[in-house]
Amino acid sequence: MDQELRGILQRLETGFGRLEEGQKETNNRLNQMEQKFEAKFDAVDQKFVAIDQRFDAVDQRFDAVDQRFDAVDQRFDAVDQRFDAVDQRFTGMDQRFDSVEARLGYLEKGQDELKDLFKHTTTLLTENFTSIRQDLRRNKSETDSDINLLFNRTEKHERDIAKIKQKLDI
Repeated sequence: MDQELRGILQRLETGFGRLEEGQKETNNRLNQMEQKFEAKFDAVDQKFVAIDQRFDAVDQRFDAVDQRFDAVDQRFDAVDQRFDAVDQRFTGMDQRFDSVEARLGYLEKGQDELKDLFKHTTTLLTENFTSIRQDLRRNKSETDSDINLLFNRTEKHERDIAKIKQKLDI
């Protein structure tokens, strides 16, 4: 009888040792996952910084466009004064208007390109965030299943210990 109890006690101690090793391994895995998440979040932050820099560059371009528009407005004012002063320069003024219209066409093309760039960037950001969310959900579910498995095993061992204690009247 003593040998059987000692054998059971040894198996319980071995089971507890394994359980503690499993807990250590789970903690190590959780730490590794946390480090991976931190690295991924740092990479996302860096991408946001790069995007902010790009937006700053776009803002500077818009400022330059605004300055060009102001210059165009000043040119139109000068053209109006010239029309009032000299009616003989209509042909020269028509050529200048054609030049300004060509420049406005380039500006409109540039604005269309910027709009397309914004749409593309927004699409990429949306896809990246969707991918990140999916990865986070998958990792969370894996972690939850590992934790649930660990708790189920721990409960089983506790029940077995309680049964043994009942049998031994401890």
